[in-house]
Amino acid sequence: MTRLTQLYTTTALATLITTSAALADITPLQVWDDWQTLMDSTGVEARFEQSVSDGILTINNLTFTTKESESESDTVVKLGSLVFQEQGDGSVLVLLPTDAPIVMSSDNAQITINQSHKDLSLIVSGAPKDLTYTYKASELTLTLVEILEGGKKIDSLSANITLGGISGSTHSIDTGLRRVVQELAIGSVSYKLDYSAVDEDTTLSSHGTLTDLKGGFDVAIPENQDTGTMQEVMEAGFAAKGDFEYSDITTSFAMKQRGDVTNAMLSTERGGLDMVIGGGEDNKLEMSQSIAFGPTKTHVDIDIASKDKGGLMDLSVAQIGAGYTVSFPDAYKQGSFEEMSFPEALNAGLAIKFGFGYDGIDGAFSVNDGDKSYVGSGTSATAGIDLFLDRDVFRYTADTGTTEATLTAPELPIGPLEFSVSEISSQWEVPLKVSNDPAPFSAHERMINMSISDNLWAVFDPDGLLPRGPLTYIVNVSGLGNWLIDPFDEEFQDENPDKPKGELHNLSLNELKLSGAGVSLTGSGAFTFNNDDLATSDGVPAPTGTMNLKLTGGNALIDTLIEMGLLPADEAMGVRMALSLFTVAGDGDDRLISDLEITQEGQVLANGKRLK
Repeated sequence: MTRLTQLYTTTALATLITTSAALADITPLQVWDDWQTLMDSTGVEARFEQSVSDGILTINNLTFTTKESESESDTVVKLGSLVFQEQGDGSVLVLLPTDAPIVMSSDNAQITINQSHKDLSLIVSGAPKDLTYTYKASELTLTLVEILEGGKKIDSLSANITLGGISGSTHSIDTGLRRVVQELAIGSVSYKLDYSAVDEDTTLSSHGTLTDLKGGFDVAIPENQDTGTMQEVMEAGFAAKGDFEYSDITTSFAMKQRGDVTNAMLSTERGGLDMVIGGGEDNKLEMSQSIAFGPTKTHVDIDIASKDKGGLMDLSVAQIGAGYTVSFPDAYKQGSFEEMSFPEALNAGLAIKFGFGYDGIDGAFSVNDGDKSYVGSGTSATAGIDLFLDRDVFRYTADTGTTEATLTAPELPIGPLEFSVSEISSQWEVPLKVSNDPAPFSAHERMINMSISDNLWAVFDPDGLLPRGPLTYIVNVSGLGNWLIDPFDEEFQDENPDKPKGELHNLSLNELKLSGAGVSLTGSGAFTFNNDDLATSDGVPAPTGTMNLKLTGGNALIDTLIEMGLLPADEAMGVRMALSLFTVAGDGDDRLISDLEITQEGQVLANGKRLK
């Protein structure tokens, strides 16, 4: 069984477990038949004892066995008893013990959990193969009773989780393709975990709460869920989607070990999760998931008393989110996808889309290491990453808004370092497919208004001779090209110059800007390339086109570098002579321009003067 088939089974089992307590039909026996049909479709083996008396069906010693792969042991879950009771109005009441153990065992390990509930009501109505389950409870608690490993009891761990204000409904329709639609609301979820290892002098505790959890899922489960291949299951109609949201989450963590203490806290508001598994375009298997969190805060406090060390960290984010979509190739039909290499999967049709972003990061930290102290802080207005990859193209975009950072460390004798930037962004599009037809490519890099602290400038300019304004860097190029050899093929690594890997048809410099230290260089241009002419430019496709450049403040920079002792006067003379070959004076003070041209005959001209 492939991993994706196991994923289908796991999804179906989650549906079964979530609705199992509420499963019933118009009569108790029909309920139980319906339940067993669902178990059979998911590969779960059930063992039980049943009795019927006066419209009441009792299931005792209920045990589930989940068959794993040959290399893994089976998982056995003992749930105890269930009672299905006719209500006399066409509905059925499901009764669970108010206090009963659940035993899970696998290999040489066994876990016992006690479940208890208050005001639990599970009512089923409808008709055979078309059931509606309505349930509510004021409280449901799961408490860890014991853990046995190799027959030995582990007493160092205690844990419990409590759900309050539970309500929901489940609609199950079985027409050969079983569809289960569930809506769920939980007012609060709280947990507590404690661990104590006396021999290691270690204690650990964690507790937390979640409020206003709401959501649901919609799952379609075909009859061949457990026995069919992935393609057969998909073609039979398997699909699953779900979405959940919450109001806030708070969790804390504390650990003590031989006098050393670590405390941490996390809180977040207004989050959610969406997931879809099913048929995408061209009937391919597609999986997608997105997750988002609202205002989130984290605090970590570490005190290592034994080594006189410690640290603090605080981090807050206004909004953060991520998501992905994966379209699997047709090879999953034959179950051979897992055996493929990544390039083979792309050739077969694999496509990946991923995105991540945040707004409003604000963080600070301090670290004490004996008599040394490290302090830092940073803020970032926004950032994001988007990526797409398939057989034809790779696209990548990353951007960061206004960002500031500071660092103080004893290894920095010049004092605190400060850094800020208004924008950093990168955009790339690269064709990947071998083709005789040219495809577009582009690269756009930007760094706007980067500033560093004066003490860092002073490291190489102690007298403050250079202007200390912000630095900016922009390069934006695009063009057309095509690959002659697959970039993912081993042959692509061959350095044989007589075997070109691709063809470049045209290249445009849409924008060039470099500014800082009193100097500004701007430019633009466009060239076409003759791939049938490799002789004119010594093995490179012959270019034709023009480029225009403008340099402001260049002579002043040369003068300043000479005064600073970084550029000898004789070398500076050589630089000025080289500039004079390519540039002429422009309008304004200390401004040079250069109009470069490459003709079809291979001539290179600078401002109309032939250089080659």
